Amino acid sequence: MSTAKVILPTLPVLVPLFAGIATLFAYRAVPLQRVLGALALLLNLAGALLALRATAGGALLVTQAGNWPAPFGITVAIDLLGAGMLTVTAVVALAAWVYITSHAPRVAAGYFHPLYQLLVLGVNWAFVTGDIFNLFVSFEVMLLASYVLLVIGTSRRQMRQAYKYVLLNVFASTVFVAACGWIYGNLGTLNIAELAHLSRSGAITPGAAVAIAAVAFVFAAKAAVFPLWFWLPDSYPALPSGLGALYAALLTKVGIYALLRIVLMSFGQAQVVADAIGPAMLLAAGATMLVGGLGMAGAASLRVMLNCGILVGVGYMLVGPAFALTAEADSPAAGTAMTGAVFYMLQHMLVIAGLLLCGDVVERYRGTDDLRRLGNVLAQDGWLALVFFVGAMSLIGLPPTSGFAGKLLLVRAGFERGDAWGWALSLLVLLSSVLVLVALGRAWCAIFWSPSTSNSEEPAPAARETPARRVTLLFPAATLTALALAMGLLASPVGRLAAAAGRLATDPAPYITAVLGGAVDPAPLPQSPALRAEGADR
Repeated sequence: MSTAKVILPTLPVLVPLFAGIATLFAYRAVPLQRVLGALALLLNLAGALLALRATAGGALLVTQAGNWPAPFGITVAIDLLGAGMLTVTAVVALAAWVYITSHAPRVAAGYFHPLYQLLVLGVNWAFVTGDIFNLFVSFEVMLLASYVLLVIGTSRRQMRQAYKYVLLNVFASTVFVAACGWIYGNLGTLNIAELAHLSRSGAITPGAAVAIAAVAFVFAAKAAVFPLWFWLPDSYPALPSGLGALYAALLTKVGIYALLRIVLMSFGQAQVVADAIGPAMLLAAGATMLVGGLGMAGAASLRVMLNCGILVGVGYMLVGPAFALTAEADSPAAGTAMTGAVFYMLQHMLVIAGLLLCGDVVERYRGTDDLRRLGNVLAQDGWLALVFFVGAMSLIGLPPTSGFAGKLLLVRAGFERGDAWGWALSLLVLLSSVLVLVALGRAWCAIFWSPSTSNSEEPAPAARETPARRVTLLFPAATLTALALAMGLLASPVGRLAAAAGRLATDPAPYITAVLGGAVDPAPLPQSPALRAEGADR
């Protein structure tokens, strides 16, 4: 194995880890922190692009820590789905960092830089880890950094919402680590590839299925899936300037990715798991997109409205794994839905981050995000109106934007499925899209067309900034929106990559072979205590 193939899978973890340590030691030298942070984020993006290039042809990048063979050592593995998530994460993290460090000096000081790098570390680690326990560790690294970043500035509103956010995640993490022990006690391993092998071999016991359902609950809570969505519309709008875009793009998507990787890929082949989780996931997908759409339509605050848009997207992303868990073997509808879910997830990360950065610029111009007090921003910044409009069209899903391609595949999958669930979810995708259209149309008119109704006669500081400064304010959001639009214009090649990534999530055979080595043997592996006991009885 070449040195590049050994190092490349570990770069997404090592780069932000060492950058976090370096920026911590440079605590009192903010300019040096910025240089180190910029270099780390650029190197992180370069590594993600190399991983995407290496996996685009179907290869998997696998390395074993300390050369311990799987499943006994720590496995690091990147397939096409993981590489795609790493790449979009790197782009969003860089864009949000540029915005925060350029226009929010009160936020981007002191411990911000090491915490930012550790948050990126936790997200990246979740995308490359090859076992459930290290997935738990990556979640904790990500969440610990997010707890502190959530209260930077320490306003009363931030502290009030931080309690809710921290308590929910601490409870979910407690369930997660207990479920890991439960799974290990029943199956004798936490390696993702070996668990997938056991699932294909019919070795999942009812006790293990209960633990897997607990893990699915944890991921659903972290992704803000209905009925565990209640914390997000309050917590995320309280975030400091620019950080809301990062949280919205990355943190809930880690929960969705974990559902794909663990519940679907590792255990989706077990009928007992599919029967227990599949129907609940179908119901949760429809309810989440509907609740999010209604929340957007009724929101009076731009921040709350856009963060409810996260919920709508989460509902769409759940359609793919829900169809895959409940469909018959080799169902074309399941494949179409998985392609649509992966496509939509990748583009949604770009779109929602771009819209929230636009919303922050609007708030700087007017000093508020209350839609009843905004207006006439079009006369002040026409480019901002254009970027917001393109992002809104992507979130709604109108052609030729990237949101249209993802939603079209999901609706088509529901009609291909042909049963009541297929028709119901397809109609809910369309209904929620109408609600998003109404909400964002109202928001765009209130912000850009309507006359300003603010009682303040003194403009916000950003309203007095030079044209060059306004360009730098808009550049990160414009870049993210342009990349999302490019995904829509290049829907065919991007769709092929999304289809390949979706197949890897539903067919774990290549992953098992790459991690465990050799041909995939349908016989059960001997590590399962349940199977060992069964063999002894025979």
